[in-house]
Amino acid sequence: GWQIYPDAPPELEEANLRVTIDMITKRSKGELDITWDAIPFLVRGGYSVMPYLCSLLEPWLRELGSREALGKWLDVPDFRKEVYEAIRAGKWFIRVAYNPNTNPFWATNLTVTKSKVEGIDGKSVQEVAEMWGVDSWDAYCDIIVKDPDTRGVTGNLNYNPAYDQYYTHPKGMVGLDTMVSDDKRESESPPYGIPGINSFVAYPIFYNTYVKEKKTFTLEEAVQKTSVMAARVHNLAGRGKLEVGGYADIVLMDLPNLKVTANEIEPRKYPEGIKYVFVNGSPVVKEGKHTGVRPGRVLKRV
Repeated sequence: GWQIYPDAPPELEEANLRVTIDMITKRSKGELDITWDAIPFLVRGGYSVMPYLCSLLEPWLRELGSREALGKWLDVPDFRKEVYEAIRAGKWFIRVAYNPNTNPFWATNLTVTKSKVEGIDGKSVQEVAEMWGVDSWDAYCDIIVKDPDTRGVTGNLNYNPAYDQYYTHPKGMVGLDTMVSDDKRESESPPYGIPGINSFVAYPIFYNTYVKEKKTFTLEEAVQKTSVMAARVHNLAGRGKLEVGGYADIVLMDLPNLKVTANEIEPRKYPEGIKYVFVNGSPVVKEGKHTGVRPGRVLKRV
């Protein structure tokens, strides 16, 4: 689709996505079966969490040895200018959504989640800049100077009701584009990254949002979007549904009591309400606890 700036109201974004989907699906009327999966942008930091606002400055963190040292040096005008010019010259690449060199809205896509600096929790770097009357780069650096341990999260796609079309359309389903990590995973060296919330509770968030709260889908329809369709599209015979002779990949959840305990600051928390999980017929989760059994298989095309 088209990226609309500034952020579009739901009505305009809805039309944007509807036209985009129509362009895609008009080619899917013969032998060509076009489908898609979309990441549910219901929370920020879905894939990974910085976790510190200063984590984006990885080379200088490594060179100086600590967040505290970086904070002190960013208070030196010449050093601050040197870092900025290095980024502007492309010597250090930051992802496009929050790169001062490639995105004029980069500071809008960086949000402070927890800081000792009074009055900035929950605000974007751009909002802090406007509040302090400085440009966005100086606001970013000043936050780190005042509190090098300031926590932050990135995200340029906040939830918009128009995005529901990704899933309500008959050709659409859910995909995460994430990684598998345990709840202790953390990089010990800069940028100190930790896994994002989608690695732990993406599907519980989806079920809570679209089945329990918004009632967009029945439980059966949500299962189709998160399991059955994916297995069919990828030709995974015997998976994605309950049938005699199938591989018995089964999740038993207490939907009324399904609870997400993870958040943007600490995403490495498992949900409550997932009572049993069977993989290839073996119990992997029993009464909400991992059994230690690992019967999974690597699926490959031959």
